[in-house]
Amino acid sequence: MNRDVVVPLIVAVVSGLVSFITGSILARQRARVDAQQQYVLQARQRLYAAIGPLRFQLLIACRDLASRVEALSKGRYDTRVDGYFGQNTLFRLLRPLTLVELVERQTNYVDFSVDPASLVLLRFQNACYEALTGGGQVFRGLELDWTKEAQHVFKGRLQQAANLLIVDDEAPRCARFDEFPAILDQARRDEPTGGLARLASLVEGVTPGRVPIFWCRLVAYGYAANWLLGEEGAAAGSRPVPYPVTTMLRAANDTDLAAIAEEMSTRLAMMIEATPGGDSSNKPRRR
Repeated sequence: MNRDVVVPLIVAVVSGLVSFITGSILARQRARVDAQQQYVLQARQRLYAAIGPLRFQLLIACRDLASRVEALSKGRYDTRVDGYFGQNTLFRLLRPLTLVELVERQTNYVDFSVDPASLVLLRFQNACYEALTGGGQVFRGLELDWTKEAQHVFKGRLQQAANLLIVDDEAPRCARFDEFPAILDQARRDEPTGGLARLASLVEGVTPGRVPIFWCRLVAYGYAANWLLGEEGAAAGSRPVPYPVTTMLRAANDTDLAAIAEEMSTRLAMMIEATPGGDSSNKPRRR
């Protein structure tokens, strides 16, 4: 065959083959991208459907918690758990923990990685338990007693107490306050030394100075709740409540708390940042 014919023919065949292979590769890549985008879209829809209502309830619960702890710093209240205010205070302490437990359960069914902003709810859960049961840098300089539940409820028992508020309807939910007295009475009868009963005894008669370490933990817990309001509250029409940490700690009239009162806000901010996923610089914030 004439060379002038063969060479162009070979070039044409090779060019066509290269174009075909390139097109095939690009088509497969496009299909993978489309499949990933479709997965992310559907996963986000499932995630929002699963935790959207819980997120809103949690923000309301955080506002109620932070405002109650702040109020306790300013005056004496009748917090006997057989009365309304004491039961309501106990309920406000437990409700955020119950709601984040329900959020955590959704990790078994939906993919949180498709929306990094949703991971803030799990960070909040970790911060709550660090505040209420941990012994990190927040409490440096304080004499923590780990031998008994004189200053806090042990973590596992506190989790059990929070789980008692889960009502197993068609979709598990957090109990309403009108359902809480019966839950409390049942728990105190069935397990008089259980986690809920122990937390109730700490709330009973609580003042800033009665058990200073427990008070410090409550302030830290309320700070975490207020932080979540700052991160997520705008979308739900909620804002952080006034929360003067230094003043609240000084209300205990305790030498050890007074010594760390000035730096406590910094310590608490560091506690939040130290929770898993704590580098918030690359996370979208809802303001």
